[in-house]
Amino acid sequence: MIFRYKRSFVMSFRKTRRDVLQSLGVAGGVLTLGPHAVTASPAEDRWVCDTDADDMSASDLQNSEHIEITEDLHDEIGYCIVECTEEHLPADCDVDFSEEKFEEYYGEADFDKENLDTLREKAENDESLPYVPDVDLKLSGPEVAHESGLNASNTVEDDLYDLQWDKKGQRIGHVHDTSTGDGARVGIIDSGVLGANPNRSVTHPDLPNVREDLSENFGTGGPIPGPVDGVDHGTHVAGIAAAAENGTGVVGVAPDAEVVDLRVFPGASTSNIAAAIVHGATPEDEGGAGCDAVNLSLGLGPLPVCSFIGLLILIFYYPLYEAAGQYALDNDCLPVTSAGNSSTNHADPTAGGFCAPPLDFEIFGESGFFSLPASVDEFLTVSATGPIGYGWSDGGNGNGKGKNKSKEVGDTGFEIEQPIQTEQKPEEPAFFTDYGGDDEVNVSAAGGNADLDLQETDTNWFYDLVFNTTFEFVPAEDEEDEDEFAPSYGWKAGTSMAAPQVTGLAALLAAQDPDASADEIRDAIEATTSEPPVGKSGSTTAPSTYPDILGRAEGTNLATDGESDGDQPSNPGSNPETESVDTYRGSGHVDMKKAVKSFGDED
Repeated sequence: MIFRYKRSFVMSFRKTRRDVLQSLGVAGGVLTLGPHAVTASPAEDRWVCDTDADDMSASDLQNSEHIEITEDLHDEIGYCIVECTEEHLPADCDVDFSEEKFEEYYGEADFDKENLDTLREKAENDESLPYVPDVDLKLSGPEVAHESGLNASNTVEDDLYDLQWDKKGQRIGHVHDTSTGDGARVGIIDSGVLGANPNRSVTHPDLPNVREDLSENFGTGGPIPGPVDGVDHGTHVAGIAAAAENGTGVVGVAPDAEVVDLRVFPGASTSNIAAAIVHGATPEDEGGAGCDAVNLSLGLGPLPVCSFIGLLILIFYYPLYEAAGQYALDNDCLPVTSAGNSSTNHADPTAGGFCAPPLDFEIFGESGFFSLPASVDEFLTVSATGPIGYGWSDGGNGNGKGKNKSKEVGDTGFEIEQPIQTEQKPEEPAFFTDYGGDDEVNVSAAGGNADLDLQETDTNWFYDLVFNTTFEFVPAEDEEDEDEFAPSYGWKAGTSMAAPQVTGLAALLAAQDPDASADEIRDAIEATTSEPPVGKSGSTTAPSTYPDILGRAEGTNLATDGESDGDQPSNPGSNPETESVDTYRGSGHVDMKKAVKSFGDED
């Protein structure tokens, strides 16, 4: 299918639920913070209220002595987040929000449950819910990552650019001849960015551009931004988008852009993610961060429509994310999000048979999974690509291309073969990426790949992940002491790493034309994508079967081939030619040089 997304400049502020559900169709996703697994659970006595619903206006909430409004977003996106017991909410909902209901996913027994039938009737009658429980997201460790052990304070004289296949593949030096992002600003809605905490002296030498004064914390772990524990995901994402080009360490896509830390983890919920989007997009002179783009390497899903929790979140939270995304666009801030890492085909109308028997809701037309915010049109959704065999060591575990000379990278102990040869190209769809064509995935970008067979070998398998800024965390032994953060570098793979490549590109374009709208920047990114060949004879190593999500998969996505030659990575779709690569790229693979050149030519 050939389709290029175009957004109308005249659109309603909020679509009806029927419009939302009909336009959404079947979607797939992953409940992730990039490569991190996440679970969802209802928050106790915290509610997201639709202030357009009957008896749920902002004044109704403000006038109650039993209700505390923790986030007042009714002027911006039509929602308020409140704390109280459910009995004190002014509107009736007719839905049982008992915690155990959130643990019921799907199966034949779910189809006649009272709650599901109630939600189905409301959806078919185009009725809204006045409120739902706020949903907490819980973060766990990364699936694919590797730490370098480098101390940035001691290795800042080292040139680590050779480890950055993602930037070399985009010829980022030539891109920076046209734009470096100077004057642009990006918001990182994530787990915190090292250098954003004004109470700590520690910063990362490659992130001197963090705006402490504009950064905010929307999660738990204290009132201040910056990381609060050992999760360096946000620092890695920030470096991919905007690590400084200062002759030391690594480089980002937009090295002269400013970075704003909008921390939502730990304690992330759908409401504070929406609040972070609003704050990031609100102009600085109106009390916001004034970002040109915000990056969300996170998500909620996959959730089956044929379940209480899935249908509940679909009919309430999709419009919330839609309103937040549209608010960002109205303020010329482009929201960019990761597609997800569940190897799920968003465009499959049957979702691989997950829902059996499939629901036949008249308003849906088809059944399946959805993901938020990846499935929301207002967000630019990015899938991941990556090489197999980048800089692998020569010898029995090498890439089979013959002997190559090696070049030592600075004084790090890491070596890169010269010339670099790979079995699969950097534009290869990654084994974990979600996909589904340009109605669900808009573009692809470098997010890393891996041959999982080789993780226990001495091959440099981790060179195929994305290398950028991290830190080493040393917790304080005593309560009165501060935790220690040692700036470092490391590898991570996920659609989390792909999204900030595009967020950085948005900053490059915003710097070229400060008057450009977010829609114009998005159109330029999608219009200048490319379709480079991948794999062997046009085949792809990307997934062709579903992972074991919620125990109902028809196949798994982590099959291994038992070989270590890079010929067949740990991806089930690597041997037969299954899907067209267009399915994994949406409009195409981002081309940064072409985008900045094209944008400049239009001025």
